[in-house]
Amino acid sequence: MRLYMTHGHKHRVKSMMGLLTSAARVARVQAVLYGHTHIPDCRYEDGLWILNPGSSGSWAGSAGIVVVDGGKILRCFNFRYGDEEELK
Repeated sequence: MRLYMTHGHKHRVKSMMGLLTSAARVARVQAVLYGHTHIPDCRYEDGLWILNPGSSGSWAGSAGIVVVDGGKILRCFNFRYGDEEELK
């Protein structure tokens, strides 16, 4: 499985997603994982999974989960601190 992982600041993700998604498509990956905005994001867009886990450093921290089977991403989702029951 190929992933494109970056903090996101050099791709200017706070103002646009085009640079990040373009770089991920050039790299021919299944998913791009980024940060920098501290805003949880999980979506499938034009054949590319896009995931930002959010922020783990605050009291209402969040995390991103990627569900993989046989080398293929089935889905992704975000959850916040206190939502652990959703993982069961």
